[in-house]
Amino acid sequence: MSSEHAKQQIIARIRSAIGSISADSIGSDAVISGYHGATKDADELINCFGESLEQVGGQFHRCDNREQVADKIAGIVKDIGAGAAIVSDDIAEEKIGCIRVLNEAGCTILRQKSFSSELAEANVGITLAYAGIAETGTIIIPHRSNNGRLAALLPPVHIALLKKGTIYFNKPDLLAHLVDLNIDIKHTPMTWVTGPSLTADIEKVLVRGAHGPRRMIVILH
Repeated sequence: MSSEHAKQQIIARIRSAIGSISADSIGSDAVISGYHGATKDADELINCFGESLEQVGGQFHRCDNREQVADKIAGIVKDIGAGAAIVSDDIAEEKIGCIRVLNEAGCTILRQKSFSSELAEANVGITLAYAGIAETGTIIIPHRSNNGRLAALLPPVHIALLKKGTIYFNKPDLLAHLVDLNIDIKHTPMTWVTGPSLTADIEKVLVRGAHGPRRMIVILH
């Protein structure tokens, strides 16, 4: 069975669990409501997310604990020879060990408030993703004072840490969840990332990394 066929089977089962949503039930100022988990089988959502992300050129890794996350980050940093990393401030709050492994690798840690010349030299950006969308392999990063955009958009490599249990089937599912948590989706800046940056020229030639990271890695933990 091909990976594409397997993905379509998963999507079909999830859609069957959701049921149909009438367009008439959606007002101009409404967020689609309904079954927020799409399916009780979290593994199906995770598998679908991983398949979708890899199909758009991203990389997906699962980790069982924080130690594995730290080891995975250390391996990536060593592999790319990163000398500097932009790390969102909320990373430290997770106590994953990211800062420790970066220090051990001799990687300079930069923050959003660092000088622009330093930020431009960063090899990797590390962020916390709020949620993922299984159908498209998209991650969502809300931006507050401690979580800016640069770490996700400026360096050539973007590593996003995504928690288990935060993957939703589609965009309406996710938006309904945001409303339930009283997050103002109209006034909270968010970055929606689907794989690495891909740009096509007039000859329909795809160029990776022209307007953002050319390598996108999601670590589920």
